[in-house]
Amino acid sequence: MTCCNVEPDELHVVHLGTSALLLGSCLWLLVYERLPHTPQANVEQIWAELCEGYVKHRSGTQFSSLTLSSFCDPDKPHREFPKLRGRGAEVKDLVLPLVDCWRRHRRNTDDDALLLDVLYAQADMQSILSDHADEPFLPLEVARRFEKCCWKMVQGTTVLALSAQRQKKLLFNVVPKHHWAIHMGLRSHWVNPRKANTMIDEDFVKHIKHIVVSSAHGTAPHDIPSKVVEKYRIGIWLLVQHGLRLNRKG
Repeated sequence: MTCCNVEPDELHVVHLGTSALLLGSCLWLLVYERLPHTPQANVEQIWAELCEGYVKHRSGTQFSSLTLSSFCDPDKPHREFPKLRGRGAEVKDLVLPLVDCWRRHRRNTDDDALLLDVLYAQADMQSILSDHADEPFLPLEVARRFEKCCWKMVQGTTVLALSAQRQKKLLFNVVPKHHWAIHMGLRSHWVNPRKANTMIDEDFVKHIKHIVVSSAHGTAPHDIPSKVVEKYRIGIWLLVQHGLRLNRKG
């Protein structure tokens, strides 16, 4: 069992998935096409600008450094899709500083303007989930805005990927996690996506593990997933009922 059997996981679908791919391609463009110096000199300049962005946006989790190998193979930078490597929290908190970098160095083209819009959509997704981190459900208007951001991020990335393909560049890789990001947006109307987050300060995986262990005793292996889902649904129902009682008392 993984959280994908129940809800899309913000950490692996977004921060270590779609966002890591998006930021990797953005960094590649800055280092190999937008800035005028050698790739090594360019990445050092970008890192200095990102450090300023960390201070500006009061980022909680920062990369300790950024090198060419952080997002591509320096010996073969044109042979594979770039992807930012790092922990989920590090990738998440790099988005806003990188938005500032891209605004500063982008060219006056449709693709560059679209990439800025996609970065803003990614930042808005993160902001919504952070602002409502403790709520089991998102307010209706907030859920609609979150779904719109998910669609904008995925559709924009797809357009950028097709444009890069026409230019014979391996950029903006579109993977199944983009499909799951759409599901995350759609499901946000019924449950806050943050409730399925498996980052270090979340306990979703721990609870699912306990449910799996309690479901395994005396159960045929092929029936365990169904029993786990049944128990999870009962637990969610109890949580909802408890919340409703608290609301009535308040």
